[in-house]
Amino acid sequence: MTDYTRCGTYGHAWFEADSDWRTEVGVPLTLRCERCMTERRDAVSRSTGELVSRHYVYPEGYRYSAGTRPSRDGFRLALLALRTQEAGRRRRTSSARKAS
Repeated sequence: MTDYTRCGTYGHAWFEADSDWRTEVGVPLTLRCERCMTERRDAVSRSTGELVSRHYVYPEGYRYSAGTRPSRDGFRLALLALRTQEAGRRRRTSSARKAS
C-alpha cells in the first residue's frame, strides 16, 4: 500500500496533461496525478461544457480487489507508519553523511 498511500489518504493531486486519446462524444480533457500517475479522462461537450463521460486509467498495482480497499482511516494509519519509516531513513542518511 505504500506506493499509493498518499492518494488513498488525501485524494489525487491532479494536473492537466495532454490528451493522447480520442472520444466520439466530446472534447477529451486529461488530468494526471503527480504522485501515482493515475489518469482521469473526461469527455466534455464542446457546445454546453457538460461532462459527457469520465474514465480512469490506473497504474499497475493501484486497484484493490472487491472488498479489500482500506477505509480512509486505514489509509491514514498506513500514512502515519509510512511517514515514520521515511523519517527514520532521513535520519540514517543524515547521520551517515555527517560521519563521512
